[in-house]
Order: sequence, then C-alpha cells, then structure tokens
Amino acid sequence: MTLSDEFGEQSRRYLMSGPRPPPFRRRQTAAQYIEREYMTGPPTAGSADARLAALLRYNILDSEPEAAFDEIAHLIASVCETPIALVCFTAGDRQLFKAKFGLARLPTPTDLPFGTHALRAPDRLTIVPDARMDPRFAANPLVTGEPFVRFYAATPLVSPEGCALGTLCVMDTKPRFMTSQQEDALRVGGRAVMMLLEQRRTIAELKSATTAQVRVEAELRAEIVQRRQIEQQLSFSSSHDELTRLPNRAEFIGQLEAALARLHANDAQRFAVCFIDLDRFKQVNDTLGHSAGDALLIEVGRRLNEVIRSGDSVARLGGDEFTMLLNGVGNALAAGAFARRIAAVLASRLKVAGTDINVTASVGICLVDASYTLVEDIFRDADIAMYAAKDRGRNRYTVFTSQLRDQFALVNQQQMILRQALEHQRFQLAYQPIVSLAKTPAAPTAFEALLRLKQDDGTLQSAGQFIEAAEATGLIVGLGEWVLREACAQAACWQADGGDPIVTTVNVSAKQLAEPDFAATVKSVIAAARIAPARLALEVTESILIADVDASLGILQDLHDFGVNIYLDDFGTGYSSLSYLRKFPVDRIKIDRSFVSGAGDDLADPLIINSIISLAHKLCVEVVAEGVETETQRAALAAMGCDWAQGYLFSPAVLPAAAASLIALWSARPRLSKGV
Repeated sequence: MTLSDEFGEQSRRYLMSGPRPPPFRRRQTAAQYIEREYMTGPPTAGSADARLAALLRYNILDSEPEAAFDEIAHLIASVCETPIALVCFTAGDRQLFKAKFGLARLPTPTDLPFGTHALRAPDRLTIVPDARMDPRFAANPLVTGEPFVRFYAATPLVSPEGCALGTLCVMDTKPRFMTSQQEDALRVGGRAVMMLLEQRRTIAELKSATTAQVRVEAELRAEIVQRRQIEQQLSFSSSHDELTRLPNRAEFIGQLEAALARLHANDAQRFAVCFIDLDRFKQVNDTLGHSAGDALLIEVGRRLNEVIRSGDSVARLGGDEFTMLLNGVGNALAAGAFARRIAAVLASRLKVAGTDINVTASVGICLVDASYTLVEDIFRDADIAMYAAKDRGRNRYTVFTSQLRDQFALVNQQQMILRQALEHQRFQLAYQPIVSLAKTPAAPTAFEALLRLKQDDGTLQSAGQFIEAAEATGLIVGLGEWVLREACAQAACWQADGGDPIVTTVNVSAKQLAEPDFAATVKSVIAAARIAPARLALEVTESILIADVDASLGILQDLHDFGVNIYLDDFGTGYSSLSYLRKFPVDRIKIDRSFVSGAGDDLADPLIINSIISLAHKLCVEVVAEGVETETQRAALAAMGCDWAQGYLFSPAVLPAAAASLIALWSARPRLSKGV
C-alpha cells in the first residue's frame, strides 16, 4: 500500500470516527456527505450574539498582543511539530487573532473558514489531514496559495458557560496526522488559553472592583466630610443665634455654668453678667420694617463683640436683648467702666435702610460671687437691674443690689394684687371737683376721676400706691381703659340729670397713648356712653408728650378735633412745657401742687404761678391750680386771674353719690368757657 493509499484510509477512518452517520442514500457520494454534515449544520455552541457577549466580558476584542498567548501558540507549534499555530476568536464574520506563530500575513475572514467548522464541534478536536483533498477547504486561498496549507487541526476555546469563542489551531504545509500525545497537547493548550482568559477577566474584575472600591471609598470620604460639615452646621445652629451668629441663650447658660463652677472652685474667679436691652427698638421695626430691625441687631451684635476681651463672651438672648459674661470683673467700678464702653460703642451713629439711627441701651449688671449657686438667679438679678435702668430713664446702667430685689418683689406682689383686683372688680373711681374761681361761692364745673383700690378692710387705697406697678407690668393699659369706660358712664349719668354740663377728666398713661388704637378706643367709649365728646377731658403729662412728640401730637389732635378736651397735667415740673403749649392742642394747663401748697397758708411760689398764668392767657389757654388747701391760696390765685382750682379746700375726692350731692349743693354754675 502506498503512502497515498495509507493516508486516504486513515482520513476515511478519522472522518468516520465521530457519531455514526446514517446510511448513504442512493447515488450520494462521500463528498456530498461531507458537505451535508460539516458545512450546512447549524452551530451548536451558542448564537453569535452569545459569543460576542462572552468575548466582550473577557475584554479580548481588539486588544493588544500579549506575550502569554504568543508563548502558548509557540509551544503548541513545537509540540505538534507544525510551522504555524494560531489563537483565533470569532466575532460575527470577523476572525480575531490574539496570537499567531509562523504565519506571515493575517488571513482575511474569507481566507480561513477552518475555525467556523471547528466551532460546530465544540466538544472535540477538528482535524483536516489534507485540506486539498477535503471539499470544504480545497478551494481556500490559504490552500491554493501561500502558505499552501495542507494540514489543519484545532481545539475549540469553550467558556465555562459552554459558549465556543474561537480556536487554538495548528497548520502545516504538508499532509499529515497527529499522534495521540499531540492531540492531548492541543487540548491542553486550548484549556491553557481559556485559563489565561479567565485569569485576565479575574484580574480585570479585581481592578474594576478595586477602582470601584477606591471610588466608593472616595465617595464615602466625601460623604463623611459632608456629614461632618452638616453636623458642625447643626451644632453651630443649636448653639448660636441664626441672625447675629452670636452664642444663643442655651450656649450662654452653658458658659455661665462653667464660670460658676470655676468660681466655686476658686473664689478669685469672680465675674459679672450684663443684660443689655436696646431702647425703643420697637420703633425701628414699626417705622422702618423688620428687615431694618434685623440689620440693626446684626450691627449691634458686631459692635458688642468688639467690646469684649479675650475670654469674655457676648450672646443674644432673643429679640433686642443681649448679654455679656465678663470674667475677672468683681466690683461696681470695673463693671461701670464696661457699661460706659458699651454705651460708647453703640453711640456711634449707624445707617439702616438709608436712615441714620441713634442707638442707646439700658444695661443691668449682676456682680457674681460665691453666694450664687444657680444660673437662674444670676439671670433674675441682672434682669432686675436692667429694668431698673429703664425705669430710671433709659440709656444708663444699674448694678444689682439686694434693695433692688426687695423693690422688685414688692412690685411683683403689687402686680398680683392688681390682676386679682381687676379680675374681681375691686377698683372704684372717686371724683374731685374742679371749681371756678370767677364765682363766689366757687362751683364745680368738672370732676377729675381718680382711681382707688378697695382693700379687704373696706378702705380705699389711692392710685399713687400702686400705679407704678401697673405701669411696669403693662396692666395700666387695661386698667386705663376700665377707668375711661367707668368715667364716661358716670358722665352720662350727670348729663342725664340736666343742668350745666359737667366735664369728667381722666388721666392717660404713656403706655395707653402708645397703643395704636387709642384714639379709636376713646371714640368708641364715648359713643357707647352716649355723651357729648366735650363732656370728657384727657389729662396728659409733659413726659408723656415728649416720649414720642409726633405720634402724641397726631393722636391728641385727632381727639381734640373730635371734641375731646385736652389738659396738660403737672405743668411746670418738666423741662419744655412752655414750648409745647403752641404745638399741642391744649385747652387747660394744671399747675403742679408743688408750686401752690407751701409750708404755710400762702402760695409756695407765687412769682412762677403768676408767670405761668400770664403766659397761658396770652396763648388763650385756661389755668387750673392744683393742691389749693387754704382760703389765702384761693384768694391769691383769684387775684392773679387763675381760672380754676382744685384741692382739699373745696373737697377731697369723693364717691359718685357724694359728687352728685356737691353738684346739687352748688346750684350756681358758671357758663362753660371754650372746651369745658
């Protein structure tokens, strides 16, 4: 048997070594059988899409040459004793060569259909002993031309998922067979390629995981930084005032507690606490708006922060109240020096909303020693001192003393009594007549309504004993409205009795006049009582007028135009009374009793009284003298031309029934002049 015959027989046995084919049909040649079995069957190792997806996962497509794959190709070529070895992957109609040994040029897709057929049998080797004799490859350019391939053997490269990705193949330029050892080597080489692919993928995944971990760690670090910033912001917000950025009440209390602990550990660690309340801050909000008020608070906070030393603290308690902790300040002299520095730094004019504003403050100072154990007590005493500074005229400071605490306790007690009295209707009005000095005998033309508090024993307490407490608490507003309603109701009774008109005068406090609806309230009360507006007179003091000149002028002018009389009370005790006689709609002035009642029967200061009467008459304003107690004083006042008088000489303040009796007794009533 020749070599050619032997080769042909081995080829036949090899081709028939797979699954036994069905019997040939009649007239079916061996070439037709090979064509049907090996060229037209569908792939069995997954679709092209699945193969492409797997190659993408391995990240092998269009990758750069790698020495590891080249070494496998070289080794397999050596073991199989072939001049050519290739590692080839199939992606659609593309043949992608990851390694090539012994092949001068890279085959085009149509040059190498060998791998396509190998992929159809992913579970076994594909061996072509002589491509020239195999109808599948006989016309292939690699067979008919360079490099004149005659022998081809390949093992499929199958992924763990069972997808055939490509081949590891060897080629020779002469027909031949493979030994079993070479076949085993080719299979091992294929598994080595797949192991290398898996290794590459694992490394790539590890790198990706590492990159992802680095990214996650970076994001985590950024999140931690952001969270810390948020925590810092929340911590700052919880301990600082949002508007001024100064420590808030809670933070300041913590600082006080720490300072108090140091003081109890060392008596030399004394300190002072200042309560600072801006004077008339409400006017800024009311006239310029809350935005301007906020801007003012920010600037005040900034200026106060400039005053303190290292180790001291300034905080905003809320509203227009600030506070300071001054370490090492243990006496009134040092505390006063700080208070003057506060006043000086605030005195510098500042512009808010285009308007120049003068800022003053009332400062209360508590000198803290070891007798203090609670922060609340420090706050209480500094607050008491601050309100004492306000009561003394504002724009000043007061150092706390035990006497202030006693006074404050008394005021608190009086406040409680006043609230209960108002609730249980224990207030009464007494009426003191105002008589004409032009008539003999004198006859009443008006009554001043004076507030009295009925005691448990039935006696009546005068307003002088409790009015300050009512002013301090703001109860004066409700109490003043009650007085206004009661007095107008009584005036209605006198009006119903007929006869000459009787004017009822009512004292008005600064807090009442500051109420935005005060004028409307007065008009409403007059309408409800059904009295003529001229039957009512409002008594205001000079200090009330100068508190807010423009606002007071507007309200009083409105009421005067409505028909209500305006009396200027306690005239002569202020600084600028005469200048206001022209500006305000004043019907009568009441000369303060300190100019009338002296040590004896005579007038205390006749020259001043005469001057006041003369000036008032030139301005067409009538005059009432208060505190007339003797006939000598009455006669002297009448001789000076004083129009009216009021005092114990004529009658003390009496209850309504007694006042009606006085009206009946003095039947001769003078004609009422303008405004009476």
